[in-house]
Amino acid sequence: ILANEFNDYNIKNNITVAYGAKVSVRLNDKINVRSGIAKVELEQNTTNINSGINTGVYALSASMPKSSNNITYHSNIRVVGDNISHTTMTMLSSETNNMEQKVHYIEIPLEVEYKLASFDKFNLLATAGGSYYVVTKNTISLADVNTRSQYKLGEASNLNDMSYSANAGVKLEYNLSNKSSINLEPNYRYMLNPLKNVDAKNPSLLGLNLGFSIKF
Repeated sequence: ILANEFNDYNIKNNITVAYGAKVSVRLNDKINVRSGIAKVELEQNTTNINSGINTGVYALSASMPKSSNNITYHSNIRVVGDNISHTTMTMLSSETNNMEQKVHYIEIPLEVEYKLASFDKFNLLATAGGSYYVVTKNTISLADVNTRSQYKLGEASNLNDMSYSANAGVKLEYNLSNKSSINLEPNYRYMLNPLKNVDAKNPSLLGLNLGFSIKF
């Protein structure tokens, strides 16, 4: 999600955590409308970044560009291409390093629940709608695999501060009583233009929500 030139590297999207609360309003026996707020934490690691003469990671002088690869740098550590002379660079201790990107969002969803089936203790519902996202954290760091040192590089300049998603999923309710239930909800979110200056402008999120509901 950072830059197209990293597509040839091994990229790992870590399983991360989202948490929040929702309020649902019942319209009839079949349909509920819900909204709420959640915090979504995403993390993507690009491993084995080469620190040789080709695209790599170096400690450079302050005269080097402050922004490249869709990174706005906050230090003198750079991710650079082979068009930069390496003779002025002091290499980090490891020939390969791992770049870590963390993006946190506040999510505000608006969704509809439709009851597909009802059993003695279980309800099966389909969910659909959308979400509004605001970026609250945007950091990029570098892990030196030899020294285990962590270097702060800066932040991604290709993240839009606000974005949207189209959401769909299914919800399985297990009724503990007439007033409470435990919910398991696999869901899919298709992000709408959260990025710029990169081919993958519409990444997807797969989630599995576990929650507890109280009915009033």
